[in-house]
Amino acid sequence: MRMVAVGARAGWLTQDQPWDQPAGPGSPLAKLVEADGQVLMLGAPLDTLTLLHYAESLVDGPGKRMVTYAVPIRDGEKVTWREVRDYDTSSRGAFPYEHVIPRGDEAFAVIGRLPLAAGAGVTGQVGDAESHLFAARPLVNFASAGCDSISTAARQQIHRSAERRTVRDHIQGPAWILTKLAVSCLSPRVAPGGHSRGPK
Repeated sequence: MRMVAVGARAGWLTQDQPWDQPAGPGSPLAKLVEADGQVLMLGAPLDTLTLLHYAESLVDGPGKRMVTYAVPIRDGEKVTWREVRDYDTSSRGAFPYEHVIPRGDEAFAVIGRLPLAAGAGVTGQVGDAESHLFAARPLVNFASAGCDSISTAARQQIHRSAERRTVRDHIQGPAWILTKLAVSCLSPRVAPGGHSRGPK
């Protein structure tokens, strides 16, 4: 995952992006949060909210899916292959979302809708496109708590399934998991004008 930037801080945003976990600490996504930036999704569905990959990087757990792959790198006139270790950023996801997210729904869409409902983002119309605006820092705070909650619930379900029990006997669905556990971890909310307020 490589990124480009334009503007006065483009060099700072893109320099020294790590090879391993390229959406994690030190990445352009992490620097966007550090700079108190914003994310505007013009007609883009919530399941394409790339900043959530940075939130995933902040959560560790035994259920986290790690992958290793090789990428071609040009070295002068030669092409070499470099091994990269990362958490799974494919459609499968970094965590076993399928155990708690309803079939047919996307994990990032579920996670993205909940901060909107809690006031950590706004939705509006830009032309004919439904669009969403998030302040990066509170979105990541909310989403990382949500990823941790999902990971915990999924592990519990896997354990209970081994005992011929299901997580549905013990929780009230993914919205309850994220709202109950992640809202309590939400730091600043988006204030009018897109600025965050409250402790960071």
